[in-house]
Amino acid sequence: MVYQGPEPWTVTTEFLRAVDLPQSTLAHVREFLPSFRYMLDDLSAQTDGAIEARGLNPLGTLGLLLLKHAREEAGRLLQLLASFVHLFNRLGTDDDRELVLSYLLRVVDSEPGEVIDALGSKALPQVREAVMTAAERLLKEGEARALRATLVRLLRRRFQLHELPNEIEERVANGGQHELNGWLDRVVTASTLDEVFGEDA
Repeated sequence: MVYQGPEPWTVTTEFLRAVDLPQSTLAHVREFLPSFRYMLDDLSAQTDGAIEARGLNPLGTLGLLLLKHAREEAGRLLQLLASFVHLFNRLGTDDDRELVLSYLLRVVDSEPGEVIDALGSKALPQVREAVMTAAERLLKEGEARALRATLVRLLRRRFQLHELPNEIEERVANGGQHELNGWLDRVVTASTLDEVFGEDA
């Protein structure tokens, strides 16, 4: 288990010691309970240097470092980015850069320009471009989520449904922005779900 809380981990890592049963009950069921310890990676007890020294690839190292610092104030996390820029520059693919930067933008809730500024002048051009690409993707994801939520609400109200049929929920969840807009247009005048979602509608 990876832990990144503000204080070091203090709970037992032995499963049986974590079972909250009266001793009298535990005595009767102990032989039926699994007995194991789980592996704990307490990032809060590690320095950034120790995490880098593990020898993981840049994606793994950045993932752990950002996870460790994710609970910190956004301003503090932005200040740390300059010290991680060498790892951002070593990310091998556009997908890796966008993955890490999408997570970072969600965590710091800052403008893309602020992240680029925080990375500093040593950030490679492809890292700076990936910040903007990740921000655009997050914006599109946010728009699609809003469209889905609006469509579900309108469908429930229009057809007086407490829950939508599973097939319809699945179509809404997987629909692209173009489809979602089309369904939103149709729900206003449709008298049945088939009129909204019919293949030839």
